[in-house]
Amino acid sequence: MSILSVRYNPNLVQNKVAFKATVPNAVQNPPTEQREKMSSGIKLGIGLGLTAIATIGIYIATKGKAKPETKTIEQPPRPLAKLKEMTIQKFKENGKFQKGQAILNDGSNYTGKITTQTKDGKNIIIEYKNGGLQKSSKIDRENIIWSKDYSKNKIENHIVTISSLDGVQNINLTQTNNIVKLDQEQLKNLLENNASLSSKQFKEKTDRINYKSAQQKVEIKEIIKSKEIKEVEKYLKEEEKELEKLKLEKEKSDWRNSQWLNREHIKKEEEYSDWWVKSLREIERPRREILQKEIKILKEELEKDKQLFISEYSRSLPDIEERFNVYKKDLRIEYGNVFAHKVEEAKNYIRNDNNYLEYLWARTPKIEKMIFELNLKHLEANNPERFYWFNKAMNEMEKRNLSYNKNSLFFLDENIIKSIANGNFTCRNNLEALGHNIAFRINGALRCGGKVDDAIVAILDEGFKHVSPLSEDAVVYRQVVGNSVDKSIDFINKLIKAKKGDTFIDKAYSYTTYYENCATSCNGIKDKGAPWIILKIKLPKGAKISNGSQYEQREALLPRNAKFKIVEEAKLVKHTEDGDFMEITVEYF
Repeated sequence: MSILSVRYNPNLVQNKVAFKATVPNAVQNPPTEQREKMSSGIKLGIGLGLTAIATIGIYIATKGKAKPETKTIEQPPRPLAKLKEMTIQKFKENGKFQKGQAILNDGSNYTGKITTQTKDGKNIIIEYKNGGLQKSSKIDRENIIWSKDYSKNKIENHIVTISSLDGVQNINLTQTNNIVKLDQEQLKNLLENNASLSSKQFKEKTDRINYKSAQQKVEIKEIIKSKEIKEVEKYLKEEEKELEKLKLEKEKSDWRNSQWLNREHIKKEEEYSDWWVKSLREIERPRREILQKEIKILKEELEKDKQLFISEYSRSLPDIEERFNVYKKDLRIEYGNVFAHKVEEAKNYIRNDNNYLEYLWARTPKIEKMIFELNLKHLEANNPERFYWFNKAMNEMEKRNLSYNKNSLFFLDENIIKSIANGNFTCRNNLEALGHNIAFRINGALRCGGKVDDAIVAILDEGFKHVSPLSEDAVVYRQVVGNSVDKSIDFINKLIKAKKGDTFIDKAYSYTTYYENCATSCNGIKDKGAPWIILKIKLPKGAKISNGSQYEQREALLPRNAKFKIVEEAKLVKHTEDGDFMEITVEYF
């Protein structure tokens, strides 16, 4: 091993072989002032001294070690070898370094000089006596750059005298070793426990530690780099959240402005409409009188036809369950009402034979047509303006070849009627499908499996064709519950048992939200102890959904018959006495 390749080992001072008997039981740590006042020359000396310590450690230690009292045969001392001078290469050919001692191949301790040359052309001369290191010097031609004398070492303190251009210095290596030991302990703790520190804090703390290995310096740099990357990522995420917040505020503001303009427009329309209606009434007074007579005749015809129908079919009525299977397609609810309660109300209603027969009578094609004619005459006679917009809306529906029940269109909100009349099946710049806010009315009937011909279905389906596709992937949430009344509990149980890769279809329009904490079931009821299911739905870029982000709960409405695939199976999120909260991750496609 080359002399120049020896590196300081902070544990050498406490080497079991070298210092077991000679190092005191307790060594006082140097004061902080001493650490801070070390000159650069001393630090250089320390490094060079530590290199030498690695070579002479065994010699120094064994010098003061007590010998056991045993009988030994006196042998004459081996004569010292003559003073020699060798290059490091030559010495390696004729001897070796063994535990810090320079020993020749014949077993004798080497006395002399070993020389080597540094890369910058300087000479290093190391002197040995009886195999032990005595002195080392660095020489530039005839000038001594530095010289270290190891002959004055005291076993207790391991003092090295260094002579250089800066003068003569004595370095206590034991004391230095204690400093190194403290620094290493502190550094080890920092490397293992730095999770709570920022990159800046970590750097400041490690910069205050003087003694680090090359490997430790690399590790410190890697930790700082990793922390900086995480800090940048955190900053960018916060920026994204802030930008999203600003975006939502702008959308809300734009929507409010749009609503205000719409209200003002409607106000002006109403003012004009009032004037126009008054004028029309005077002009069309004779027509209204005719309509009133026609309305009276139609009512009488309908009542007569109803009685005949009831009389004819009252003797062959099905059971309650079969009646419900027929009736369920026309179940409608209002916002906040529970569909399961509506099911119970429906079953109680159709238990009455006359109620059920009247329902069947009203759903016959002939009577549906007569009822629609009656409603239209009422509208023409009493609200000419709405009559105008309604006819225009019907023309638009027919132009698009949309199949729907005209009586259901008749009772829709006036704003929806006017939007259809103007050819608009979307709103908010094609972000939202027309009818987004009333889809819940027919969802229960759709999920029950009935063929629903409601105008809401036709309007929504047409709207989804024209909404803008998603510009990027998104995640939305939906809470579903189940009960035994409408048998929705069966669907919940299937979801819990579903495996990764399984698929299912929602026959209705799925209300979801971009906010997980807003995912609540508004129109559902659950059996006691039944679980709540939170569906985490991944929406792909390009998906056509109705964006209701202007609403407080930031809704996203999915089209009916949407297909989903299980990505992550049901897992427990929270346990309560009234049932567990389960989360299932699905993909929409």
